[in-house]
Amino acid sequence: MRTVSTMIFTALASSMAMAASVPPGMSLSEEQTKQSMQELGGEIKAATLFGLLDDEAARDLYFEIIEFQYGEGKGDDKEDEGENDGEDDKRRGGMTFARFLVPDGGDFTTLFRPEFVSRDIEPLTEVVGDDPGLIAVIESLLEDYEQEFEIRSRAFQESLDVARAGYEFALIDQSLSLIPEIPLTRAEIDRRVEAWNAESGLGRRDPAKVADWAEQKITALQSRVGRLREAVAALTARIEADGGAPSARELLAMMAALRQARIELRQVLEVNLQSVVPDAMASDIQAALDRIRLEHGRIDARFGGADIDLERAVLRSELPAETEASVLEELVAANALIADLVDARTAARVEREAKAAQLLAAEVEGDESRLSQRSRAVMTAADREIASGLAVRDAILGQMMQIHETLVEVDPTLAAGFLEITRRDGFPDQMRRRWCERAIEAAMQIPELADAMLEAILELQSYVDQRLEPLQAQAIADRIVLEPRLGRAMVDGLEDDFASAKDMGDKTWREPGFEQFDQLDDEIGRRLLAILGSELVNSLPRHESLGTLRPEKKSEGKGDAKGDTKSRSNGKARDSKRTGGGAKGGRDAGGK
Repeated sequence: MRTVSTMIFTALASSMAMAASVPPGMSLSEEQTKQSMQELGGEIKAATLFGLLDDEAARDLYFEIIEFQYGEGKGDDKEDEGENDGEDDKRRGGMTFARFLVPDGGDFTTLFRPEFVSRDIEPLTEVVGDDPGLIAVIESLLEDYEQEFEIRSRAFQESLDVARAGYEFALIDQSLSLIPEIPLTRAEIDRRVEAWNAESGLGRRDPAKVADWAEQKITALQSRVGRLREAVAALTARIEADGGAPSARELLAMMAALRQARIELRQVLEVNLQSVVPDAMASDIQAALDRIRLEHGRIDARFGGADIDLERAVLRSELPAETEASVLEELVAANALIADLVDARTAARVEREAKAAQLLAAEVEGDESRLSQRSRAVMTAADREIASGLAVRDAILGQMMQIHETLVEVDPTLAAGFLEITRRDGFPDQMRRRWCERAIEAAMQIPELADAMLEAILELQSYVDQRLEPLQAQAIADRIVLEPRLGRAMVDGLEDDFASAKDMGDKTWREPGFEQFDQLDDEIGRRLLAILGSELVNSLPRHESLGTLRPEKKSEGKGDAKGDTKSRSNGKARDSKRTGGGAKGGRDAGGK
């Protein structure tokens, strides 16, 4: 099957070159690609004006050909307007809804990811110490696991690639069939030009030249479509010659087999690890495995605070040796609990991927009787994924606050430092440097700064430090409350067209606390302008309050919670029923 997969994509690259009139083996430059896309646009326009396509079919055909010839997303490229203002970029910390989109069926990101990899040897080596023989055995066990997982997952991935290719080829062939193979005669084109002129008028355009243009563009489109259909037919024939693409049911069976293999491979690895290490090391090996599970689990963290590494935060806090040892010892039991919650979240993600795949299979097979049931199953699984993600977040934040309370009794300054580290790890967008901080730092670097100006700026810096701390804490608290609501609203959006999410307004796309942070930036900008004057502020990062940056339009950067937030399968919106219901968010980590 691997040979087939490689052959398909090699042939597809060749077909793209052929369709673009480039010799096989050569690639198009960016300029050639742009020109070819423009030519296609003219051809589609002519076909639409002369009645071969309606507007919707023309748009669909254009993007399908673009994707087939040049790759996904080429037709959507836009120049990046605006400027990146650095660490305080208003886009950072926003677009919260995007983190909680429910992926379409066919996404197996979690299922395809191994739970252990070769580099996990490091925490295990720390346990076994200077025993090279035992280290070699453990390395071998990890490598065996990784290789076997790769073999199992690759078999499903390649079958999935072939099925997707076959399905996409069938769709593009259906779209290409809209263009007739028999060319329009010049007499027919002239007749349509006359009708167009009578109906709408050609203005100053010469009817004969319009007819020439139409004839050339439509003929070019028919030629392009003919080459593409030949390429699609050849690729489809190659798939069939190698046994054909697997059916949706066969893919679901492969998916189920990989899910089971995933469980069994992990069990075998863990049993083997415990069998090769001395009994005295068993608890330490288990603690290392818990840390490995936590490390891998941070990849899936969507809620703020869920990716905090508590052990690393403790080690970075420069605690007294006795205190550090005591806290780390208490973390062993907490890590075991949190790692179990991470496993539950991973299982929930795999289950949601499976339910979405089953829904996609029903859509592909046209099984209308099962669509509603399977759509509800996707939403139920997505809700469980959110609940399991919240359980991880709340356990981590709860343990974080417990450690903080312990450290307060030892040294409040150390406790504050620990909390600062964990906040920056778990809530980096809320804790990032703001424009006002960067502006003050830049102001103090101005060579011609008078002593009075420097003193005023230092006072301003102290003021900003005092203002930022409570703003950051409140923004974190707001995020903790917001994310569960928005996550559930995005799941509900599969049914209600994201009405609940859109009712939340700016909260879906602007970061928590953005108004207060913006107001502080504006205030500091005005005060710096008063201190430095209109000339010296040009040395500072640009900002609206200084008059050095154009004001943002109200609509600029604003996202629509509808648009691309719809979760679709092959262009079909999921039509399902559900009853809502939400649980409360987690423990507040915003306090001190």
